[in-house]
Amino acid sequence: MNNFIASNRTDIHTSENVLGIANEARLAKKNNPLVINATTGSYYDEDGSLHLFNSVKEAFKNVSFNDELSYAPVPGPTSYNDSIVPWILGDDNLKHYSSYHISSVATMGGSGAISMALTNYADIGSTVLLPSYAWPAYKQIIINANLKPVTYDLFDDNYNFNAASIKEKLLSIKEQTHTVIIINDPCHNPTGYSMSNNDYCNLVKELNSIDIPNYVTILMDVAYLDFEPSFGALTRLNFLELQNLNDHYHFMFAASLSKTLGIYGLRLGALIDCAKSEEEANDFIEKAKFFARSTWSNPNHFACDIVANNLNTIEKRNSFKEEIKAVAYNLIKRGVALTSILKDANIPFISYKGGFFVYLVNPVEDLINKLIKENIYAIQMGDGVRFAISSISFEEAIRLGETLVKIYNN
Repeated sequence: MNNFIASNRTDIHTSENVLGIANEARLAKKNNPLVINATTGSYYDEDGSLHLFNSVKEAFKNVSFNDELSYAPVPGPTSYNDSIVPWILGDDNLKHYSSYHISSVATMGGSGAISMALTNYADIGSTVLLPSYAWPAYKQIIINANLKPVTYDLFDDNYNFNAASIKEKLLSIKEQTHTVIIINDPCHNPTGYSMSNNDYCNLVKELNSIDIPNYVTILMDVAYLDFEPSFGALTRLNFLELQNLNDHYHFMFAASLSKTLGIYGLRLGALIDCAKSEEEANDFIEKAKFFARSTWSNPNHFACDIVANNLNTIEKRNSFKEEIKAVAYNLIKRGVALTSILKDANIPFISYKGGFFVYLVNPVEDLINKLIKENIYAIQMGDGVRFAISSISFEEAIRLGETLVKIYNN
């Protein structure tokens, strides 16, 4: 066989197949409505339909094809970026960022924001630190950027946030000039964990205790920010602790607006930079524009306008928060229904604190196939199993828990 693939790409293979398994589950449910599809990180209503926010529905009714089918600016429309910053950081918190030069650029989903940040802030061939429990695509994005993934222990032996492990791993690569550390918070994928204010304070304390001369970027993946129990309010306050990091640290946020507004297939995200000088901010914009132009070129104009039209004033942002709250409440109900059953049966799981996922640790042997025999689909991630409560109903969450108890008791 002729091999036209470049030699530096021959050993690259897809390390996960979440979307493939999700599609298999979707087709199975079409043939049998009793199938439980707990694979997909998308929010579905209790009747099994993809949730559609009222404001998004209105946007589809009033499409201006002349505008929405035209090219958007490479960094995204100004109206979009101006809407994103107060949404992610919080209207009430913006005054606390007065010493920073905040910039935002549109990306192709949260994954595009992560890819952009890694390419522009990590030296080629360098090590990127990511959590031991993690969204599998992180590793693929890191490798694709000619970087090396190394994990830190997300939790200690008692499943508490392990800031000391981040410090230890950072010290092991202190010779690097530019390093990126990925932190996924809140509603961590796949575990459902959310960091407390104490976790943030410990992180800052551990990082500030290191005397290193290099530049370190803390990349906060906040894809599930709006779905934690306080609807992101507590986490937005926790972000302020990052301002206490020493000068050789820099932080930025990778956001998924297609997830926030439930427009998953339209692929829209943002990378928000918190620069300490105007020069750094200008550098961020220029490098971001270069990356975007050389990859996806420009963002989805229609998606940008949907977001901007929903979030461009504080009144609209507050109105949309009320729609988000209904989704977050349902997620909590489903999560509590499932984890209560697991807890009563002493089935080990990582403490669920909101969001799309519940994660079983140390599962029984061959759990995935045993679940499939019960018409239940989930995702094996690392040494555990992830259940997407976002894509199942309250009744299915209970049925899932009862089925797990049956499997564990046999």
